[in-house]
Amino acid sequence: MKVLQLNVRASQGGAGRVALDLHRRLRLADIDSHLLYGYASRIADDRNVAGDETIERMGTKPSVLFNYACHRIFGLDVSSGHKELLRAAVASSDIVHVHAPHHHFLRWEYLVGLIREYRKPMVITAHDWWFITGRCGFIEECSGWKRGCGECGKMRFRDPKSLFDFSRLFRRRKVESIAQLKDAVHFVCPSRHLAEDYRLTYPNTTIEVIPNGIDREFESALEQTEGEATTRDGIVFSAADLSSKLKIDFPLVEELAGRNDVHLILVGRNNPFKHPGLEVCGEVRNRQEMVRILRRARVLVFCSRADNSPLTIIEALCAGCFVLAYASPAADEILNRVGGSSVSGREAMIDIVLSGNIESLYGGIDSAELARRSRSMFSGEKIAKAYINTYAEVLRRWN
Repeated sequence: MKVLQLNVRASQGGAGRVALDLHRRLRLADIDSHLLYGYASRIADDRNVAGDETIERMGTKPSVLFNYACHRIFGLDVSSGHKELLRAAVASSDIVHVHAPHHHFLRWEYLVGLIREYRKPMVITAHDWWFITGRCGFIEECSGWKRGCGECGKMRFRDPKSLFDFSRLFRRRKVESIAQLKDAVHFVCPSRHLAEDYRLTYPNTTIEVIPNGIDREFESALEQTEGEATTRDGIVFSAADLSSKLKIDFPLVEELAGRNDVHLILVGRNNPFKHPGLEVCGEVRNRQEMVRILRRARVLVFCSRADNSPLTIIEALCAGCFVLAYASPAADEILNRVGGSSVSGREAMIDIVLSGNIESLYGGIDSAELARRSRSMFSGEKIAKAYINTYAEVLRRWN
């Protein structure tokens, strides 16, 4: 079986880590997987996958910058980098697995044209809402996609930005292009709540749920740090960008940072908090270092309500670190899988932190049992096997 993985990033971001780990696990299972990615930071090669001949960069600096400019005006990517590389990869594959095709490296219509030309089945892992909107990956509080989009207003200035709102037109074209592929398309959603949203848009398309899981690098870091931390203390706030008010509840951090009996650990770039006593780790890319932080912390606080199936929560749980999360479909679904529950809002979050009775939200289990349940539920090996079964079923139907 030859599988083509396609994603905007190779090792960066949640979708990138899922795609890369799946690619590597497939190859360990003697499946011929090939990963094409858009670009890494600064529109360059991803140094974390350098030297791997099964992974290639597709985006070029001219095409990405041109798409960026077009998207800033019209909300649409109009060019594809290294077209012949993509054409050859699609032609030689048995199945095309698309992850995140947005953010300026690929013209969606070009890929669909290749799928139709070479008559290839396509598995799409929907890491976000992009396939059911006219522009956005994350819908936040917007329900306009249910009405066909075209209601962006000031939201069009959020990533990915667009001066004009053509989202109604672009959504119709995108949805029609997928619907016209009929049985060639098989959606995978990492969460049940996202799958329900997709079923509203694609009622005649197969949609299944395969959760995200921890990758081999994180599993290895867990094994290598086993037994290092004997006690747990501290509350972690972790985000790629700590200055993002979508990811971090600023008043909550300020309230907790002002208390002498609370130890806060901040992980991420652009830290805006200046209180004395804060443990500021900065951006942590080394997986062992991140695991060590999670192993010595008692709890990770997750504030975002916009995510779909955040690996931040999953990785913390697998490290035996309790997660306190604001109620959202994503957080509720993940925590429920391991017997946990979310917190209604800021005041409830402060109360549970100060009470110290965090385990009560998890039925009284300890960190060791939390880690055991989570590693079983979010095993990367189990998830790779689920994808292999999906490929086999898609090819059976297609042939």
